[in-house]
Amino acid sequence: MTGNMTGGLDESVRTHLAKLFTLIHTLDDLDVAELARAEMPRLISALKLVLDAHEPDEYGHCRQCQPGKRRHRLPFEPCRAYDSAQRFLAVERGLPQMLVQAQQAAFAEHRPRHALH
Repeated sequence: MTGNMTGGLDESVRTHLAKLFTLIHTLDDLDVAELARAEMPRLISALKLVLDAHEPDEYGHCRQCQPGKRRHRLPFEPCRAYDSAQRFLAVERGLPQMLVQAQQAAFAEHRPRHALH
């Protein structure tokens, strides 16, 4: 979806995430812990809602990424939402640094102006 289709909602979400990213890298540890206590439940709930919307059907196909009545005949493609969640949350494979680099790249263009100074 684009910002036009959502009335600026996409830009609002990206701006909020960029602010959080900036804050966790600039605040002291106690303030980051307080921010995490406030924001983590919201972020977890948002991610769960996205994943619930992308729940696979009986053939393992995502209802959102591969809509249609004949999904079982389509070649299997992993759901983008589940694939992204798996890649970024798979800490046991040593991905935290990859996550930080990806976040930096993804939010670079959406950082609030004050975060650039």
